[in-house]
Amino acid sequence: MWQDALRVCKDYSPNLLAEIQNEYDREMAHNVTRSFIHSVFIKSLGDISSSCTAYSFVTFCLVSCFSLCPLLIILDSWFYS
Repeated sequence: MWQDALRVCKDYSPNLLAEIQNEYDREMAHNVTRSFIHSVFIKSLGDISSSCTAYSFVTFCLVSCFSLCPLLIILDSWFYS
């Protein structure tokens, strides 16, 4: 849905593209933060398999949203400590 919104905005309202991109980045950061906290909670319960699955989602989101990639290094080192 976000990709469609960004594409339509770029095609029909390029003056709003930066605002929509910022909103998308904020939403992705919020989702990643929530998912990371969830994966750490699952890890604390001892369910390593489910924790790794949740953390894989976090990693995918960070890599797919290039502006959040620096967070991956921080979260990755913290998760595996």
